Amino acid sequence: MERTVDIPTQEKLFKIIHSFLENKFCSECRAPNPDWVSTTFGVFICYKCSGIHRSFGMHIARVKSTKLDTWSLKQLFVTGLVTNKESNLYWEANLPEELSKPNFDSPHDEMVEFLRQKYIEKAFVEPESECPADKVKHSFELEFKIQGIE
Repeated sequence: MERTVDIPTQEKLFKIIHSFLENKFCSECRAPNPDWVSTTFGVFICYKCSGIHRSFGMHIARVKSTKLDTWSLKQLFVTGLVTNKESNLYWEANLPEELSKPNFDSPHDEMVEFLRQKYIEKAFVEPESECPADKVKHSFELEFKIQGIE
């Protein structure tokens, strides 16, 4: 079982993580002050986009609230070390110039289709590159194992 972080510590850490400019806006639609995180991809997302991520199923994306859920130590590390900007550099590396990324005013169906292409089809990912969130997760899993931390 993964070690969870107590709520006061969690709140302090999210205050710091939220202070990074890259995390002050939803990774997907740029809505301000996102309070949700895709722990799978390590990105801050708004409530609207969190619903789309959830709709893909837990085998694609896991979503947690920064205010309502309890977080494991590993989840907090990943969220703190991977910014929205870094994640999008990976997931949108080959985003065609003629394709404009939807924003918070875009129709729901347009956002669903874009995120389906981005995360399920991996249509914009540079071949042979590694997801930043996965890189961090693997590093911490190895280090936690070495240190005897669960």
